[in-house]
This record gives sequence, C-alpha cells and structure tokens, in this order.
Amino acid sequence: DKDIAGTSDYLNNLYSSILEARDKNSKENNYHYFLAAILALNPVNGWEYRSQDQGVDGYSDFVLLSDEGDVIIIEEKNVKELREIPQARIEAFEQIEKLNYTLAYEELGIKDILKYAIVYCDHRAYISLKGL
Repeated sequence: DKDIAGTSDYLNNLYSSILEARDKNSKENNYHYFLAAILALNPVNGWEYRSQDQGVDGYSDFVLLSDEGDVIIIEEKNVKELREIPQARIEAFEQIEKLNYTLAYEELGIKDILKYAIVYCDHRAYISLKGL
C-alpha cells in the first residue's frame, strides 16, 4: 500500500532502536541489509521480495512482487546531509529509468509499477513514491 508516512515511521523507529547516533559511518549497504532482514522476517502473504533483482541493465535494490501481478521497485541512496536528499531522490528515480529496472515486468504486461526512492540520512529513511 502507499502509506509512506506509516512506513517511514516504522523504519525510523527500528533504525533508531538499533543504530547508535555516534555511528556516522553507516553505508547504504548497512541499510540495505537491514531492510532486507525486515522484509525477510516479516513476510506478507501473497508477496515475494527480491534483493538485488536483475533488471535489463543493472540491479535494483529491491523488487516486491504480488501474486496478483503488482510490482514495487525500490532504489536506495545514502547521503551525509539533509540538503542532499532532493538530489538523491532524483538520482534514484533516474537510475530506475536509465537502467531499465521496470522493462522485464512491462514486457510481461504489467503496467502499474510503483517506484520508490528511499534516501537514508542520519539514521533516518526518507521515502518517496514517484509521481507523488
């Protein structure tokens, strides 16, 4: 579902309970594996998730697939300063398009593909849905 605020709150509560404020060297991979663990340990009936899903020209960070043919593509970015978030969001969405992460699903006839950017900064997740 498209509950960006609820999802952000959930992730940020988990991040703040696990990560230390003094741990300033967290890289995108740390957040990626953390989110992968959350998805793996909290399965949703009728959905499967793929980490590092192979697209046509690269690998998306995550793809979530429903039994009903819904597709969610997630691209993650990590920045050091809040002012970098808007540009990182743009880059995440551009990467989804440029590297054709949606093409294999579009060729299967799936048209409604949700594209999310998750930008991490100071142990917080800033989630955006393309088109909102």
